[in-house]
Amino acid sequence: MSSRFIVTVALLCFAFPCSCLPADNPPVPKEQQERKPRQHTSKEEAPVIGLDYQNAKLSDVLKVYELMSGTTVWLHAPVDALVDISIKKTVSRMDACNVITQTLLQKYGIEMKEIKDVGILVDWTNDEKFKNVRERTQKMAKEL
Repeated sequence: MSSRFIVTVALLCFAFPCSCLPADNPPVPKEQQERKPRQHTSKEEAPVIGLDYQNAKLSDVLKVYELMSGTTVWLHAPVDALVDISIKKTVSRMDACNVITQTLLQKYGIEMKEIKDVGILVDWTNDEKFKNVRERTQKMAKEL
Protein backbone atom coordinates (compact mmCIF):
# COMPACT_ATOMS: atom_id res chain seq x y z
CA MET A 1 0.00 0.00 0.00
CA SER A 2 1.19 3.44 -0.75
CA SER A 3 1.66 5.93 2.03
CA ARG A 4 -0.56 8.35 0.13
CA PHE A 5 -3.50 5.88 0.39
CA ILE A 6 -2.96 5.36 4.13
CA VAL A 7 -2.78 9.12 4.75
CA THR A 8 -5.96 9.65 2.70
CA VAL A 9 -7.86 6.96 4.64
CA ALA A 10 -6.60 8.39 7.95
CA LEU A 11 -7.77 11.88 6.99
CA LEU A 12 -11.17 10.55 5.88
CA CYS A 13 -11.56 8.67 9.15
CA PHE A 14 -10.67 11.81 11.07
CA ALA A 15 -13.09 13.96 9.06
CA PHE A 16 -15.90 11.38 8.90
CA PRO A 17 -15.43 9.00 11.85
CA CYS A 18 -18.81 7.29 11.45
CA SER A 19 -18.15 6.28 7.88
CA CYS A 20 -14.96 4.42 8.76
CA LEU A 21 -16.35 2.29 11.57
CA PRO A 22 -18.97 -0.45 11.27
CA ALA A 23 -22.36 0.62 12.55
CA ASP A 24 -23.45 -1.22 15.71
CA ASN A 25 -27.04 -0.10 15.29
CA PRO A 26 -27.69 0.69 11.65
CA PRO A 27 -30.62 3.03 11.03
CA VAL A 28 -33.93 1.27 10.50
CA PRO A 29 -35.97 2.35 7.47
CA LYS A 30 -39.14 4.24 8.41
CA GLU A 31 -41.46 1.63 6.89
CA GLN A 32 -39.96 -1.04 9.16
CA GLN A 33 -40.24 1.19 12.23
CA GLU A 34 -43.94 1.62 11.64
CA ARG A 35 -44.51 -2.15 11.53
CA LYS A 36 -42.99 -2.77 14.95
CA PRO A 37 -45.51 -3.89 17.56
CA ARG A 38 -46.03 -1.63 20.54
CA GLN A 39 -43.41 -2.34 23.17
CA HIS A 40 -44.75 -2.71 26.70
CA THR A 41 -42.85 -0.92 29.42
CA SER A 42 -43.35 -3.71 31.94
CA LYS A 43 -44.60 -7.29 32.17
CA GLU A 44 -47.69 -6.06 34.03
CA GLU A 45 -48.83 -4.04 31.01
CA ALA A 46 -48.37 -6.82 28.46
CA PRO A 47 -51.77 -8.30 27.58
CA VAL A 48 -52.73 -11.93 27.90
CA ILE A 49 -55.25 -13.30 25.42
CA GLY A 50 -56.92 -15.26 28.17
CA LEU A 51 -56.53 -18.55 29.98
CA ASP A 52 -58.73 -21.59 29.82
CA TYR A 53 -57.58 -24.54 31.89
CA GLN A 54 -60.05 -27.37 32.51
CA ASN A 55 -58.93 -30.25 34.73
CA ALA A 56 -55.36 -29.02 34.37
CA LYS A 57 -52.55 -30.22 36.59
CA LEU A 58 -51.71 -27.63 39.21
CA SER A 59 -48.04 -27.80 38.22
CA ASP A 60 -48.91 -26.80 34.62
CA VAL A 61 -50.89 -23.76 35.78
CA LEU A 62 -48.05 -22.75 38.09
CA LYS A 63 -45.55 -22.92 35.21
CA VAL A 64 -47.67 -20.42 33.30
CA TYR A 65 -47.90 -18.26 36.43
CA GLU A 66 -44.12 -18.39 36.77
CA LEU A 67 -43.63 -17.29 33.15
CA MET A 68 -46.14 -14.45 33.42
CA SER A 69 -44.92 -13.14 36.77
CA GLY A 70 -41.19 -13.71 36.30
CA THR A 71 -41.10 -15.07 39.86
CA THR A 72 -39.86 -18.51 40.88
CA VAL A 73 -42.69 -20.72 42.16
CA TRP A 74 -41.97 -23.48 44.69
CA LEU A 75 -44.60 -26.20 45.05
CA HIS A 76 -44.82 -27.93 48.42
CA ALA A 77 -44.52 -31.67 47.74
CA PRO A 78 -47.93 -32.93 48.95
CA VAL A 79 -49.86 -30.22 47.09
CA ASP A 80 -51.43 -31.68 43.96
CA ALA A 81 -54.75 -31.07 42.25
CA LEU A 82 -56.60 -30.77 38.99
CA VAL A 83 -57.83 -27.21 38.62
CA ASP A 84 -60.12 -25.16 36.40
CA ILE A 85 -59.03 -21.59 35.73
CA SER A 86 -60.65 -19.50 33.04
CA ILE A 87 -60.14 -15.89 31.97
CA LYS A 88 -62.31 -15.12 28.95
CA LYS A 89 -61.25 -11.51 28.34
CA THR A 90 -57.90 -9.90 27.63
CA VAL A 91 -56.20 -8.86 30.85
CA SER A 92 -52.72 -7.78 31.91
CA ARG A 93 -50.23 -10.34 33.15
CA MET A 94 -50.52 -8.96 36.66
CA ASP A 95 -54.32 -9.31 36.58
CA ALA A 96 -54.02 -12.86 35.22
CA CYS A 97 -51.64 -13.75 38.06
CA ASN A 98 -54.11 -12.28 40.57
CA VAL A 99 -56.96 -14.35 39.08
CA ILE A 100 -54.87 -17.52 39.36
CA THR A 101 -53.91 -16.71 42.96
CA GLN A 102 -57.49 -15.94 44.03
CA THR A 103 -59.01 -18.92 42.20
CA LEU A 104 -56.55 -21.37 43.74
CA LEU A 105 -57.27 -20.03 47.22
CA GLN A 106 -61.03 -19.61 47.03
CA LYS A 107 -61.92 -22.62 44.91
CA TYR A 108 -59.23 -25.12 45.94
CA GLY A 109 -57.79 -24.00 49.30
CA ILE A 110 -54.32 -23.60 47.78
CA GLU A 111 -52.37 -20.58 48.97
CA MET A 112 -49.55 -18.76 47.21
CA LYS A 113 -47.28 -16.98 49.69
CA GLU A 114 -44.60 -14.58 48.52
CA ILE A 115 -41.33 -15.05 50.38
CA LYS A 116 -38.77 -12.28 50.01
CA ASP A 117 -35.65 -13.24 48.01
CA VAL A 118 -37.00 -16.78 47.47
CA GLY A 119 -40.12 -16.61 45.32
CA ILE A 120 -43.62 -17.90 45.85
CA LEU A 121 -44.40 -20.95 47.97
CA VAL A 122 -47.54 -22.86 47.03
CA ASP A 123 -49.08 -24.87 49.87
CA TRP A 124 -52.41 -25.83 51.38
CA THR A 125 -53.91 -22.88 53.23
CA ASN A 126 -54.32 -22.95 57.00
CA ASP A 127 -57.05 -20.32 56.86
CA GLU A 128 -60.19 -21.80 58.45
CA LYS A 129 -62.33 -19.81 56.03
CA PHE A 130 -61.19 -22.15 53.25
CA LYS A 131 -61.11 -25.36 55.28
CA ASN A 132 -63.97 -27.06 53.39
CA VAL A 133 -62.60 -26.36 49.90
CA ARG A 134 -59.10 -27.38 51.00
CA GLU A 135 -60.33 -30.70 52.38
CA ARG A 136 -62.46 -31.36 49.28
CA THR A 137 -59.48 -30.64 47.01
CA GLN A 138 -57.17 -32.83 49.12
CA LYS A 139 -59.67 -35.68 48.93
CA MET A 140 -59.96 -35.34 45.13
CA ALA A 141 -56.15 -35.20 44.82
CA LYS A 142 -55.80 -38.51 46.69
CA GLU A 143 -58.17 -40.11 44.20
CA LEU A 144 -55.95 -39.11 41.25
